[in-house]
Order: sequence, then structure tokens, then C-alpha cells
Amino acid sequence: MLPLKHPELPIFLAIASNGKVGFRSMSSPITEESLTCKLQEQLNATIVNVTDVSGGCGSSFDCLIVSEMFEGKSLMQRQRLVYKTLSEEMPSIHALMMKTKTPNEYQS
Repeated sequence: MLPLKHPELPIFLAIASNGKVGFRSMSSPITEESLTCKLQEQLNATIVNVTDVSGGCGSSFDCLIVSEMFEGKSLMQRQRLVYKTLSEEMPSIHALMMKTKTPNEYQS
């Protein structure tokens, strides 16, 4: 997605490569806490560690997500699930590094 700032409104316009258009308010910045809460709630994650690696501007994050919802899913399926969960935030995120594990994998 390509984020574009609207010249008159405090929003970003995001246009995906498939032609879908989305909006994101600039008044709700992306933070470690906001991503952590969303991932915990939507993925029923038992462990979520999100670190802003962009120097505080909220454009790059490193994540560890442990969830039973990853059980039986390939790495790509897990990542797609995370991207779908964060679909509203992704137009404003430059980079998202993630480790996705089941509870058993995390304890090993």
C-alpha cells in the first residue's frame, strides 16, 4: 500500500496494489502498545512483544507473537494472519519483522 497524506484533512489515504483504498487518521499514531493490544485481542495471543525499531516514529516494528491460532499453520499462513489483523495499520508501517510461534514452539 502507498500511504498519501490528504492535503486538507488529518488522514492518510492508502492505495493497495489491488486497487483497494483505505484511510487512516493521523490522530491515532501506531505505537508498541496499540499493536500489542490489537494482536492480543484478535489473535488470542498469550505472549506479544512489540518493539518500535524505527527510533520512535512508529514506522518499523519487531514482533514476537505466541498464539494457539498458529497451530497447524505454515509460516506464511501465520504471517498472513498477522497482516490481516493489522490491515488498518499496515499502510503506515514501513517494516514489520515478526516471529510467530505456538505455545509449544515457544517453550521449546
